[in-house]
Amino acid sequence: MNEQKLPSVRYLPAQKILPKDDAFHGSKYILDIEWWYFDAVFENGLSAHIGFRLYHIREIGVLQARINLYKHGTLIKEKIHRFFLSNIIIDKEKPIIIINGKKVVSLNIDKKNQNKPWMYTINLSIEDVFINLIFTSLSDGWKIETDSTCWTVPLPKANVTGTISFEGKTEKVKGSGYHDHNWGYSPTTVIQNFGWYWGRITAEKLHVTWANTIISKTKQDLITVVNKPYLENNEPPFFTSIHPNEIKLKTKNYKKYNNFLIPQSFKLIFNQQNTSSQPPVSGKLTMNTIDIHYDKIFIINYWRYHVNVSGTITYGSFKETLKNKSQIIEYLRF
Repeated sequence: MNEQKLPSVRYLPAQKILPKDDAFHGSKYILDIEWWYFDAVFENGLSAHIGFRLYHIREIGVLQARINLYKHGTLIKEKIHRFFLSNIIIDKEKPIIIINGKKVVSLNIDKKNQNKPWMYTINLSIEDVFINLIFTSLSDGWKIETDSTCWTVPLPKANVTGTISFEGKTEKVKGSGYHDHNWGYSPTTVIQNFGWYWGRITAEKLHVTWANTIISKTKQDLITVVNKPYLENNEPPFFTSIHPNEIKLKTKNYKKYNNFLIPQSFKLIFNQQNTSSQPPVSGKLTMNTIDIHYDKIFIINYWRYHVNVSGTITYGSFKETLKNKSQIIEYLRF
């Protein structure tokens, strides 16, 4: 068993976001990597990842679009296509991506009431796979920025509806989704970091996003952010960051996978007492592997897990229980 329980290098509290935070940020370094990540777990056993990864030096580069489809956690379809940046338009004020004149990612916000839920439309086709999905936010987005890298989570929890077409068939889908956006990554990131774990856990109302950025064997950033949904009585939604001293992440049941020993089970425990503005927030959650999809991005090793999650999340007097609920997590190792 491997347990990470030590003061984090930094306390990285989440901050509020604007649409511009999810737009194109451009080169922070000579070679810059920026990506937009969407995933969804559907009621029919399907799940999907749709990603847009941009590699560029100033105005020269390529955008890699990717679709991964899974059935009960097992990869059944993968499509990748690269587009030259000269054929791409990416907005710098709000998240809009246009490829060869076609809008593949777009954010729709009511200009008269920007407090209404954010809604993204994803319309992407690669060869015989067609994705047409609407992600509607169910909780407030947030961001964590450092001097080196940046992470925005516009949709910690979203309702996802639409259609997925592959192998000549079209399926209507409905489920729960997530979207984040990273920028400020470069070859230096690989040198200065070991890798990270990341996961999202969606209950009926509450949502947990967690990450463990491993800088070295003795330095880590433990992050856990809990989101409460939009409420029927129009009370403002919330997110709260758990202090790393109140977080324990256990990784266990290691097995060899693609010549690496990687964990098959995870346990996340957090317990933050009430403050002047927030009631106590806690969680005790176990994640057991259903299946793993391995990928390699240049020299970077990447494992996308589907896991069954069981446990409890508590916010004040409100408590939710999960039992073998399918979720997505990842392990990236530089």
